[in-house]
Amino acid sequence: MRPTGGILLTKLPAPDDVVVHVHTRAHGSLGIISRRDLDARINQGDVSADDVFWFPGMVEWGEVRYHPELFADLLPAPPSISGLPQLPERSPGPLPQLKPSHTIDYTNLVNPSSDAVVPPEADALVPTDTEQHYTHTITVDPALPIVQSYTAQTERDRHADHIFATLMQATFDHRDAHEFASCIDEVFLGAVITAALDAGRSLSDISSDGTHHFLRFVHPDNASHVIFRVTHLTGNLTTSRVQGHRASVVIGYGERSADFATIWAILGEQERSGLVSPDTPGTFIIDGDVATQFVYAQVRLYLSIDDYVNADWSIDYALLREHIDACVRALRIHLHGRFGRPESSCTT
Repeated sequence: MRPTGGILLTKLPAPDDVVVHVHTRAHGSLGIISRRDLDARINQGDVSADDVFWFPGMVEWGEVRYHPELFADLLPAPPSISGLPQLPERSPGPLPQLKPSHTIDYTNLVNPSSDAVVPPEADALVPTDTEQHYTHTITVDPALPIVQSYTAQTERDRHADHIFATLMQATFDHRDAHEFASCIDEVFLGAVITAALDAGRSLSDISSDGTHHFLRFVHPDNASHVIFRVTHLTGNLTTSRVQGHRASVVIGYGERSADFATIWAILGEQERSGLVSPDTPGTFIIDGDVATQFVYAQVRLYLSIDDYVNADWSIDYALLREHIDACVRALRIHLHGRFGRPESSCTT
Protein backbone atom coordinates (compact mmCIF):
# COMPACT_ATOMS: atom_id res chain seq x y z
CA MET A 1 0.00 0.00 0.00
CA ARG A 2 1.19 3.55 -0.77
CA PRO A 3 0.72 6.57 1.57
CA THR A 4 -2.49 8.50 1.17
CA GLY A 5 -2.81 12.11 0.07
CA GLY A 6 -4.56 15.09 1.61
CA ILE A 7 -7.30 13.44 3.68
CA LEU A 8 -7.82 15.64 6.76
CA LEU A 9 -6.85 14.00 10.06
CA THR A 10 -9.69 14.82 12.48
CA LYS A 11 -8.48 12.84 15.51
CA LEU A 12 -4.94 13.76 16.52
CA PRO A 13 -2.97 12.48 19.51
CA ALA A 14 -1.96 14.98 22.15
CA PRO A 15 1.10 17.08 21.19
CA ASP A 16 3.39 15.23 23.62
CA ASP A 17 1.99 11.69 23.27
CA VAL A 18 4.78 9.44 21.97
CA VAL A 19 2.68 7.51 19.45
CA VAL A 20 3.77 8.84 16.03
CA HIS A 21 5.80 6.43 13.86
CA VAL A 22 8.06 8.25 11.36
CA HIS A 23 9.82 6.69 8.35
CA THR A 24 12.16 8.76 6.18
CA ARG A 25 13.76 8.07 2.86
CA ALA A 26 17.15 9.36 4.02
CA HIS A 27 17.41 7.75 7.46
CA GLY A 28 14.81 4.97 7.51
CA SER A 29 12.71 4.63 10.66
CA LEU A 30 13.04 7.36 13.32
CA GLY A 31 11.11 5.26 15.81
CA ILE A 32 8.11 6.53 17.77
CA ILE A 33 7.98 10.23 18.67
CA SER A 34 5.40 12.89 19.54
CA ARG A 35 3.88 15.45 17.22
CA ARG A 36 5.95 18.14 18.92
CA ASP A 37 9.12 16.11 18.33
CA LEU A 38 8.12 15.61 14.71
CA ASP A 39 7.79 19.37 14.35
CA ALA A 40 11.29 19.80 15.74
CA ARG A 41 12.75 17.12 13.50
CA ILE A 42 11.30 18.89 10.46
CA ASN A 43 12.85 22.19 11.49
CA GLN A 44 16.19 20.40 12.03
CA GLY A 45 16.06 18.90 8.55
CA ASP A 46 15.81 15.27 9.73
CA VAL A 47 12.35 14.87 8.18
CA SER A 48 11.46 16.01 4.67
CA ALA A 49 8.08 17.01 3.35
CA ASP A 50 7.74 13.76 1.39
CA ASP A 51 8.57 11.47 4.33
CA VAL A 52 5.75 9.47 5.94
CA PHE A 53 4.18 9.04 9.36
CA TRP A 54 1.51 6.96 11.08
CA PHE A 55 -0.22 6.82 14.45
CA PRO A 56 -3.04 4.63 15.85
CA GLY A 57 -6.34 5.46 14.20
CA MET A 58 -4.88 6.03 10.70
CA VAL A 59 -5.68 3.53 7.99
CA GLU A 60 -2.46 4.07 6.01
CA TRP A 61 0.78 6.00 6.22
CA GLY A 62 0.54 9.67 5.22
CA GLU A 63 3.01 12.12 3.74
CA VAL A 64 3.99 15.05 6.00
CA ARG A 65 3.44 17.55 3.18
CA TYR A 66 -0.29 16.86 3.08
CA HIS A 67 -1.02 17.22 6.81
CA PRO A 68 -0.25 20.71 8.19
CA GLU A 69 -3.00 20.06 10.75
CA LEU A 70 -0.42 18.01 12.68
CA PHE A 71 1.09 21.26 13.91
CA ALA A 72 -1.90 23.62 13.99
CA ASP A 73 -2.46 23.34 17.75
CA LEU A 74 1.19 23.50 18.82
CA LEU A 75 2.39 26.54 20.77
CA PRO A 76 3.89 28.88 19.88
CA ALA A 77 2.23 29.64 16.52
CA PRO A 78 2.36 26.87 13.94
CA PRO A 79 5.86 26.66 12.50
CA SER A 80 6.71 27.31 8.88
CA ILE A 81 7.72 23.94 7.49
CA SER A 82 10.27 24.19 4.73
CA GLY A 83 9.28 22.36 1.63
CA LEU A 84 5.57 21.95 2.45
CA PRO A 85 3.37 23.28 -0.36
CA GLN A 86 0.44 25.50 0.46
CA LEU A 87 -2.58 23.43 -0.47
CA PRO A 88 -5.70 25.32 -1.60
CA GLU A 89 -8.80 24.92 0.47
CA ARG A 90 -11.11 22.38 -1.04
CA SER A 91 -14.18 20.43 -0.27
CA PRO A 92 -13.51 16.72 -0.28
CA GLY A 93 -16.88 16.04 -1.88
CA PRO A 94 -18.58 12.68 -1.73
CA LEU A 95 -16.36 9.61 -1.81
CA PRO A 96 -16.89 7.22 -4.74
CA GLN A 97 -19.01 4.16 -4.08
CA LEU A 98 -16.26 1.59 -4.44
CA LYS A 99 -15.91 -1.97 -3.24
CA PRO A 100 -12.59 -2.52 -1.44
CA SER A 101 -10.31 -4.96 -3.23
CA HIS A 102 -9.39 -6.56 0.08
CA THR A 103 -10.58 -6.61 3.66
CA ILE A 104 -9.06 -4.17 6.16
CA ASP A 105 -9.74 -4.14 9.91
CA TYR A 106 -10.36 -0.43 10.41
CA THR A 107 -11.06 -0.72 14.14
CA ASN A 108 -7.68 -1.12 15.73
CA LEU A 109 -5.00 -2.66 13.46
CA VAL A 110 -3.78 -4.74 16.41
CA ASN A 111 -0.86 -7.16 16.25
CA PRO A 112 -2.36 -10.59 17.14
CA SER A 113 0.70 -11.45 19.25
CA SER A 114 0.67 -8.22 21.23
CA ASP A 115 -1.73 -5.69 22.71
CA ALA A 116 0.21 -2.85 21.11
CA VAL A 117 -1.20 -1.03 18.08
CA VAL A 118 1.23 -1.33 15.18
CA PRO A 119 1.46 0.57 11.87
CA PRO A 120 1.23 -1.04 8.44
CA GLU A 121 4.50 -2.30 6.91
CA ALA A 122 6.61 0.78 6.05
CA ASP A 123 9.63 -0.71 4.26
CA ALA A 124 8.00 -0.58 0.83
CA LEU A 125 6.61 2.94 1.33
CA VAL A 126 9.78 5.02 1.11
CA PRO A 127 10.83 5.60 -2.54
CA THR A 128 14.02 4.08 -3.88
CA ASP A 129 16.65 6.11 -5.75
CA THR A 130 14.76 5.53 -8.99
CA GLU A 131 11.32 6.32 -7.56
CA GLN A 132 10.88 10.00 -6.79
CA HIS A 133 7.24 10.19 -5.74
CA TYR A 134 4.47 8.23 -4.10
CA THR A 135 1.46 6.93 -5.93
CA HIS A 136 -1.65 8.27 -4.24
CA THR A 137 -4.44 5.77 -3.64
CA ILE A 138 -8.10 6.25 -2.78
CA THR A 139 -8.99 5.35 0.78
CA VAL A 140 -12.45 3.82 0.91
CA ASP A 141 -14.63 4.72 3.86
CA PRO A 142 -15.81 1.42 5.40
CA ALA A 143 -19.11 3.06 6.29
CA LEU A 144 -20.01 3.44 2.62
CA PRO A 145 -22.37 0.82 1.19
CA ILE A 146 -20.73 -2.00 -0.77
CA VAL A 147 -21.85 -2.49 -4.38
CA GLN A 148 -23.19 -6.02 -4.66
CA SER A 149 -22.21 -8.29 -7.56
CA TYR A 150 -24.70 -8.57 -10.40
CA THR A 151 -27.09 -11.51 -10.46
CA ALA A 152 -29.59 -12.12 -13.22
CA GLN A 153 -33.08 -11.76 -11.80
CA THR A 154 -35.35 -12.90 -14.62
CA GLU A 155 -35.35 -15.49 -17.36
CA ARG A 156 -34.98 -12.68 -19.89
CA ASP A 157 -31.86 -11.46 -18.05
CA ARG A 158 -30.36 -14.94 -18.05
CA HIS A 159 -31.11 -15.33 -21.77
CA ALA A 160 -29.45 -11.99 -22.58
CA ASP A 161 -26.42 -12.93 -20.49
CA HIS A 162 -26.14 -16.22 -22.37
CA ILE A 163 -26.27 -14.44 -25.72
CA PHE A 164 -23.52 -12.03 -24.68
CA ALA A 165 -21.34 -14.86 -23.35
CA THR A 166 -21.80 -16.74 -26.64
CA LEU A 167 -20.78 -13.68 -28.68
CA MET A 168 -17.71 -13.17 -26.51
CA GLN A 169 -16.67 -16.81 -26.88
CA ALA A 170 -17.11 -16.62 -30.66
CA THR A 171 -14.87 -13.54 -30.69
CA PHE A 172 -12.18 -15.32 -28.70
CA ASP A 173 -12.40 -18.38 -30.98
CA HIS A 174 -12.08 -16.23 -34.10
CA ARG A 175 -9.10 -14.37 -32.66
CA ASP A 176 -7.37 -17.63 -31.71
CA ALA A 177 -8.04 -19.08 -35.19
CA HIS A 178 -6.46 -16.02 -36.85
CA GLU A 179 -3.42 -16.30 -34.60
CA PHE A 180 -3.08 -20.01 -35.33
CA ALA A 181 -3.32 -19.48 -39.10
CA SER A 182 -0.69 -16.75 -39.11
CA CYS A 183 1.81 -18.43 -36.76
CA ILE A 184 1.53 -22.14 -37.56
CA ASP A 185 4.23 -21.98 -40.24
CA GLU A 186 6.79 -20.74 -37.71
CA VAL A 187 5.78 -23.51 -35.31
CA PHE A 188 6.11 -26.06 -38.12
CA LEU A 189 9.55 -24.71 -39.06
CA GLY A 190 10.68 -25.11 -35.46
CA ALA A 191 9.31 -28.66 -35.45
CA VAL A 192 11.29 -29.51 -38.60
CA ILE A 193 14.48 -28.20 -36.97
CA THR A 194 13.82 -30.24 -33.82
CA ALA A 195 13.06 -33.41 -35.79
CA ALA A 196 16.27 -33.07 -37.83
CA LEU A 197 18.34 -32.46 -34.70
CA ASP A 198 16.75 -35.49 -33.06
CA ALA A 199 17.91 -37.53 -36.07
CA GLY A 200 21.52 -36.64 -35.22
CA ARG A 201 22.08 -33.83 -37.71
CA SER A 202 23.52 -30.39 -36.93
CA LEU A 203 21.92 -27.15 -38.13
CA SER A 204 24.54 -25.33 -40.21
CA ASP A 205 22.49 -22.61 -41.90
CA ILE A 206 19.08 -20.93 -41.58
CA SER A 207 17.71 -17.99 -43.56
CA SER A 208 14.49 -16.52 -44.92
CA ASP A 209 13.50 -14.13 -47.70
CA GLY A 210 10.10 -13.38 -46.14
CA THR A 211 8.29 -16.03 -48.18
CA HIS A 212 10.57 -19.07 -48.13
CA HIS A 213 12.46 -20.42 -45.10
CA PHE A 214 15.76 -22.21 -45.83
CA LEU A 215 17.46 -24.78 -43.60
CA ARG A 216 20.66 -26.77 -44.03
CA PHE A 217 21.75 -29.69 -41.83
CA VAL A 218 25.01 -31.64 -41.75
CA HIS A 219 25.43 -35.22 -40.57
CA PRO A 220 28.51 -35.46 -38.29
CA ASP A 221 29.41 -39.00 -39.40
CA ASN A 222 29.52 -38.71 -43.20
CA ALA A 223 29.22 -34.90 -43.75
CA SER A 224 26.12 -35.41 -45.93
CA HIS A 225 23.71 -32.49 -46.22
CA VAL A 226 19.93 -32.32 -45.86
CA ILE A 227 18.32 -29.08 -47.05
CA PHE A 228 14.79 -27.72 -46.72
CA ARG A 229 12.83 -24.91 -48.31
CA VAL A 230 9.56 -24.39 -46.40
CA THR A 231 6.83 -22.15 -47.86
CA HIS A 232 3.52 -21.55 -46.09
CA LEU A 233 0.72 -21.74 -48.67
CA THR A 234 -2.31 -20.90 -46.49
CA GLY A 235 -1.27 -17.94 -44.37
CA ASN A 236 -4.74 -16.52 -43.72
CA LEU A 237 -7.80 -17.85 -41.93
CA THR A 238 -10.10 -17.94 -44.96
CA THR A 239 -7.74 -20.02 -47.11
CA SER A 240 -6.78 -22.36 -44.29
CA ARG A 241 -10.45 -23.11 -43.51
CA VAL A 242 -10.98 -24.19 -47.11
CA GLN A 243 -7.72 -26.06 -47.79
CA GLY A 244 -6.39 -26.71 -44.32
CA HIS A 245 -2.96 -25.54 -43.21
CA ARG A 246 -0.61 -26.53 -46.04
CA ALA A 247 3.03 -25.96 -46.92
CA SER A 248 5.26 -26.50 -49.91
CA VAL A 249 8.43 -28.25 -48.71
CA VAL A 250 11.44 -28.87 -50.90
CA ILE A 251 13.66 -31.56 -49.35
CA GLY A 252 17.15 -32.24 -50.67
CA TYR A 253 19.91 -34.72 -49.87
CA GLY A 254 23.53 -34.08 -50.93
CA GLU A 255 26.99 -35.59 -50.74
CA ARG A 256 30.42 -34.31 -51.76
CA SER A 257 31.67 -36.19 -54.83
CA ALA A 258 35.25 -36.79 -55.96
CA ASP A 259 33.89 -37.15 -59.53
CA PHE A 260 31.95 -33.87 -59.41
CA ALA A 261 33.32 -32.59 -62.75
CA THR A 262 32.20 -35.77 -64.53
CA ILE A 263 28.78 -35.73 -62.86
CA TRP A 264 28.31 -32.06 -63.68
CA ALA A 265 29.03 -32.76 -67.31
CA ILE A 266 26.65 -35.72 -67.35
CA LEU A 267 23.81 -33.71 -65.91
CA GLY A 268 23.78 -31.21 -68.74
CA GLU A 269 22.22 -27.81 -68.60
CA GLN A 270 18.69 -29.12 -69.08
CA GLU A 271 18.76 -31.13 -65.84
CA ARG A 272 20.17 -28.43 -63.55
CA SER A 273 17.96 -26.28 -61.33
CA GLY A 274 18.50 -24.21 -58.21
CA LEU A 275 16.82 -24.97 -54.92
CA VAL A 276 14.51 -21.94 -55.15
CA SER A 277 13.83 -22.22 -58.92
CA PRO A 278 10.35 -23.19 -60.07
CA ASP A 279 10.01 -26.97 -60.17
CA THR A 280 7.34 -29.58 -60.60
CA PRO A 281 5.92 -31.09 -57.37
CA GLY A 282 6.74 -34.76 -56.96
CA THR A 283 9.62 -34.74 -59.47
CA PHE A 284 13.19 -35.72 -58.55
CA ILE A 285 15.77 -33.14 -59.53
CA ILE A 286 19.56 -33.61 -59.55
CA ASP A 287 21.67 -30.51 -59.03
CA GLY A 288 25.22 -29.61 -58.03
CA ASP A 289 27.05 -26.92 -56.14
CA VAL A 290 30.31 -26.11 -57.91
CA ALA A 291 31.76 -24.23 -54.93
CA THR A 292 31.39 -27.13 -52.48
CA GLN A 293 31.54 -30.04 -55.00
CA PHE A 294 28.23 -31.35 -53.57
CA VAL A 295 25.69 -33.20 -55.68
CA TYR A 296 22.04 -33.01 -54.54
CA ALA A 297 18.85 -34.92 -55.18
CA GLN A 298 15.74 -32.99 -54.22
CA VAL A 299 11.96 -33.17 -54.49
CA ARG A 300 9.13 -30.76 -53.86
CA LEU A 301 6.23 -32.01 -51.72
CA TYR A 302 2.92 -30.60 -50.50
CA LEU A 303 2.49 -31.34 -46.80
CA SER A 304 -0.48 -30.84 -44.49
CA ILE A 305 0.83 -28.99 -41.45
CA ASP A 306 -2.27 -30.15 -39.55
CA ASP A 307 -0.79 -33.68 -39.58
CA TYR A 308 2.08 -32.51 -37.37
CA VAL A 309 0.87 -29.41 -35.47
CA ASN A 310 -2.27 -29.80 -33.38
CA ALA A 311 -4.80 -27.11 -32.51
CA ASP A 312 -3.30 -26.82 -29.00
CA TRP A 313 0.16 -26.14 -30.56
CA SER A 314 1.48 -29.57 -29.57
CA ILE A 315 3.73 -31.34 -32.13
CA ASP A 316 3.69 -34.95 -33.31
CA TYR A 317 7.48 -35.20 -33.50
CA ALA A 318 7.49 -38.97 -33.98
CA LEU A 319 5.39 -38.71 -37.17
CA LEU A 320 7.33 -35.73 -38.53
CA ARG A 321 10.70 -37.40 -38.00
CA GLU A 322 9.42 -40.63 -39.59
CA HIS A 323 8.29 -38.72 -42.69
CA ILE A 324 11.55 -36.76 -42.97
CA ASP A 325 13.63 -39.92 -42.59
CA ALA A 326 11.61 -41.65 -45.33
CA CYS A 327 12.14 -38.70 -47.71
CA VAL A 328 15.89 -38.47 -47.03
CA ARG A 329 16.31 -42.22 -47.55
CA ALA A 330 14.47 -42.09 -50.88
CA LEU A 331 16.57 -39.13 -52.07
CA ARG A 332 19.81 -40.84 -51.10
CA ILE A 333 18.83 -44.02 -52.97
CA HIS A 334 17.89 -41.96 -56.05
CA LEU A 335 21.15 -40.02 -55.93
CA HIS A 336 23.26 -43.17 -55.66
CA GLY A 337 21.19 -45.02 -58.25
CA ARG A 338 21.40 -42.16 -60.74
CA PHE A 339 25.18 -42.46 -60.87
CA GLY A 340 25.53 -46.18 -60.27
CA ARG A 341 26.46 -45.97 -56.60
CA PRO A 342 25.20 -48.50 -54.05
CA GLU A 343 22.66 -47.32 -51.49
CA SER A 344 24.38 -46.53 -48.19
CA SER A 345 23.18 -47.92 -44.88
CA CYS A 346 24.09 -44.79 -42.91
CA THR A 347 21.38 -43.32 -40.70
CA THR A 348 19.29 -40.45 -41.99
